[in-house]
Amino acid sequence: MTTQDTVTAAYCRDERVLWRQGYDAVLLLPPGHSQVMSLVGGGTALWELLSEPHTVEAAAARLAAMYDTRAEDIAQDIRPVLDELARCGVVRRIEP
Repeated sequence: MTTQDTVTAAYCRDERVLWRQGYDAVLLLPPGHSQVMSLVGGGTALWELLSEPHTVEAAAARLAAMYDTRAEDIAQDIRPVLDELARCGVVRRIEP
């Protein structure tokens, strides 16, 4: 995967994931798995955004506005999270 691929690819929730919003976390059960995953902190806001496809940069810009920080810093932080969530089958990576 190239940096260009990461910039232009979009991510969204996999509609097959069972999930529940808790008080301070989102609990996720990927399709075909018995192990529950959780997202906490800014991960809950990221999960909310992923109800619709977002590129890393678009998601970072929205989160930066929410948390009053730089979008570049957030993009650097969420890129590996999105890749891991895609690997686990929780989100789908949509190629351009």
